[in-house]
Amino acid sequence: MSSSDGRLRLLEELFPRSRKALRVLGLFVQGGEYTRYAVEKEAAVSHVSELLERLVALGVLEKTGDDPPVYRLSRDSRYRELLEKIFLE
Repeated sequence: MSSSDGRLRLLEELFPRSRKALRVLGLFVQGGEYTRYAVEKEAAVSHVSELLERLVALGVLEKTGDDPPVYRLSRDSRYRELLEKIFLE
């Protein structure tokens, strides 16, 4: 188990209603680009469309493709540094 996995579990304990968001954010902070299906599979969550669109609207994620939509952590997000500190350090 990596330290980021341990942090994610602790955050899920603190914020049980935010489990889906925490897992999705943790996935994107690790890097990479994902379709909705890949996010659901890799983060072990379901029904993430609304969350992904909310994160795009907030500027946390950006779309890099359209058919199907592909998402990645926005390089210009004001949340990026905070998320990296939470999930990576």
